[in-house]
Amino acid sequence: MKPGEKASQIILLCVITSLVFMGFGTRIAPAQVLYGSVVGTVTDQTNAAVPNATVKVTNTSTGLSRQATTDSGGNYSIPNLLEGNYDVTVTASGFRPVTHQNVNVRINSVTNADVRMEVGAVTESVTVQASAAVLQTTKSDVNANLESRAIENLPLSGYRNFQTLVNLVPGATPVRFQNAVIDTPQRDLSTNVNGQERGANNTRVDGAANILVTMPHHMVYVPPVESIEEVNVATGSFDAEQGMTGGAAVTVSTKSGTNQFHGSAFAMHSNNAFRSMTWDENRTRTTKKPKGIRNIDGASLGGPIRKGKLFFFGDWEGTFERVGRSVLFSVPTDDFRTGDFSRKLGAQVLDSSGNAIMVPTTEGGSTPLRQGMVFDPFTGNLNGTGRSVFSSGGRINVIPASRLNPATTKLLALVPRPNQSGDISNYFQTGTQRFNRNNVDAKVNWNRNEKNLIWFKYSVMAALVHGDYGLGAAGGGCLCDGGVGDGDTLTQLATIGQTYTFSPNFLIDGTLGWTRFGQSVIPPDVGTNFGSETLGIPGTNGPDVRESGIPAFSFSDYSTLGNTEGWNPLWRNDQSYTLNTNASWMKGAHEIRFGFDFLHHLMNHWQPELGDGPRGALSFGSAVTALNPAALAASVGFRGGTPSFENSWNSLAGFLLGTPTHAGKSSQFIKMDSLENQWALYVRDRWRATQKLTLNLGLRWELYPNRTRSAGLGIESYDPNTN
Repeated sequence: MKPGEKASQIILLCVITSLVFMGFGTRIAPAQVLYGSVVGTVTDQTNAAVPNATVKVTNTSTGLSRQATTDSGGNYSIPNLLEGNYDVTVTASGFRPVTHQNVNVRINSVTNADVRMEVGAVTESVTVQASAAVLQTTKSDVNANLESRAIENLPLSGYRNFQTLVNLVPGATPVRFQNAVIDTPQRDLSTNVNGQERGANNTRVDGAANILVTMPHHMVYVPPVESIEEVNVATGSFDAEQGMTGGAAVTVSTKSGTNQFHGSAFAMHSNNAFRSMTWDENRTRTTKKPKGIRNIDGASLGGPIRKGKLFFFGDWEGTFERVGRSVLFSVPTDDFRTGDFSRKLGAQVLDSSGNAIMVPTTEGGSTPLRQGMVFDPFTGNLNGTGRSVFSSGGRINVIPASRLNPATTKLLALVPRPNQSGDISNYFQTGTQRFNRNNVDAKVNWNRNEKNLIWFKYSVMAALVHGDYGLGAAGGGCLCDGGVGDGDTLTQLATIGQTYTFSPNFLIDGTLGWTRFGQSVIPPDVGTNFGSETLGIPGTNGPDVRESGIPAFSFSDYSTLGNTEGWNPLWRNDQSYTLNTNASWMKGAHEIRFGFDFLHHLMNHWQPELGDGPRGALSFGSAVTALNPAALAASVGFRGGTPSFENSWNSLAGFLLGTPTHAGKSSQFIKMDSLENQWALYVRDRWRATQKLTLNLGLRWELYPNRTRSAGLGIESYDPNTN
């Protein structure tokens, strides 16, 4: 045995040994099929079986060949073939050699190549040009194949995502984006298949789990179109080798190098200036289209490092997008900013007898009760009656300057003035959301010998999304799709796999994959304790820099000030590990396949997104500067029904006074993590009972223990005896 061959067998033995020593114990993504198979029956001119014929398949692009021998019934089976075109050559004593050219092999599919031989000298030969199979007669699962030619040439909307073509798969609902760009810069698409929920779909790329652990209905990495060789979408009657999916099991196989150099380069430019006006734009008589520029550029190159032995393939795709966003905010007018609400005084409110209801003023006088009044919350009774209406210099409904809260006054000074008419919806602001993304893939295939095939794949996506506050230094909603500041994402996939043929009747394949999703979203105000130091509001911010920034301030009908996104900042570091090993044993008319699948998910986050966020938040209700109409009605009654004294400017007045009706803060003191293991074993027999009947018999076992957390902080710590 050669040293290299011995080392390869040792590697395989280690993988097999792992099946024995790994404890069984949680929820597995589907075992995906990365390879295809060629099966058939060799007969003579009388339709009698030709036993002991040698069947050799050769990949027309790489020269890799495999062979098998027909059994007593003339049947043969050659599994674990990489996607591509193959020449199938059959030789037998006393017969002319026969070659079927360009037999197409697809992943997760069985290609039938029956051969009829003619008696003759071995020096003569018969060549047949293979035709495309019309019907899948050897497998019973329901699946659809999307080949690279279709993916590259059919229209793909949005970001040139292959998932657009899932719309062509029976049982799938129209695909759609989910979550904001800053959350999912890979811009994957989700769908419901056969009525199942989105998270029931599972995808693997070159055998590695491709699942965003936080939101499992997302792919964590979307391969560029130029890198995809084939996509197989199985939607029902799954083979025993596939499992844990109620919707679709999606297998993506990426391109490999061949004996010839092949490359491509492209550039795509999309600009709103080139499109026509939409119906809504025409309806509103819009004359200027919003900014929208998207450039997607890329290139690929593949070829031999050593012909017939070692191959490479690599690609790059860059996406650069600038999208205009506009928001109509509601900001206080100049008179409201100084506490002057006098122009909001309305009609008198009369008692049940039609007489004026007199209320005290903060300057010691009295005045008839009127609609729109603003009252001092620090006067009157606990039930909201007897309060004094604000008065300054004899002017009713004006808050004295001495009563304005210094903190809220300082924040309000940062809020831009209205640039539109009206008390609300009076500030129009535009901005540009920036999105830069780069995808790089590299793959190496090594045909060490006819028995051993080894390959390695690495993919990386680096993305940066930026959005600005709509109200400048005062914060406010983001001029983006969600996610103010910089969202920096780094996604990595690495996979190594190999196939080893021990004999024409027995082979083993294995795949080891690693996926990492690293992401941080950092607002522009991180590093400044704006709430506790600049405004002097106790309880906001904190000693951890992740708690810094502008707290949120909300009041009725007006745009929220500060950082409105309680879910940021965030740091995510999710990882997945995939290990699967399969063995194929051909015995007569039986092709027996069995294997093991293991998947480990790790979620590791800092993101106190529930509640009021890490900086704190304050809200100001309108009742705090209003009267209680129910209590007042019980004492004097009202003519014409009970009025409401709560208006949007009452809420703003509460903000000016610094009297919040709610204040809160969400802190995270421990690591938010989750550990999950998923296991499966299966065995399947594909039995060609006759030339017209193939039975697929299988059994699959899966185990999904509960998720756990580090330091025993998860549900595993629950004790029913003490809880």
